[in-house]
Amino acid sequence: DNEWLEKFYHYLATSNGQKLLIEGEEYEDDYLTLRDKPIIRDNNGEFVAPYNGNEPVVYTPDENAVDGIRYVDKNLLSNPDFVKVLNLLGISTPDIHDIIENTIFPKYEGDYEFEWTDYDTDFKTIFNAYKSSKTDYFIQQVRDNFPFRSTDDYLVEWENMRKDTPILKQLLNDSDTIYVLDTSYY
Repeated sequence: DNEWLEKFYHYLATSNGQKLLIEGEEYEDDYLTLRDKPIIRDNNGEFVAPYNGNEPVVYTPDENAVDGIRYVDKNLLSNPDFVKVLNLLGISTPDIHDIIENTIFPKYEGDYEFEWTDYDTDFKTIFNAYKSSKTDYFIQQVRDNFPFRSTDDYLVEWENMRKDTPILKQLLNDSDTIYVLDTSYY
């Protein structure tokens, strides 16, 4: 019922409701917050929790909507109370890291069968994200979730490179498996 839903989002947008969204409330030796409860209707009409731990589950749509990303029901975006609830929760459009985590990494889980043309596109997306955000967390996510392949097209083993440069010798000589990415390929 949309009328009930509008009243619910109106309540959440008020000061009492905001407390449940942001701070939570003590309840029977526990701390209750609505961040992990199914309070947001998505584009499939299902109610989902806005977060799973600290990771967003649902995003606001934009003109670059991507398959594999769960978006809020765009019909609710005309409701100012709903938009206020989304803002209070910090729900926004997905960034490149969200897209990678939700659409690229799942392709390569388990015993995967994939197209190498997809792989090249996915690697390019990951590489571009890496260039803009070299965080340890992102690098570890890539290592844990994305298989690397070695081809003569764009990766060269360290053993096949010249080791004449003193700084390279000093930095890399103790490693057996080093690959250098030819950025001109991407």
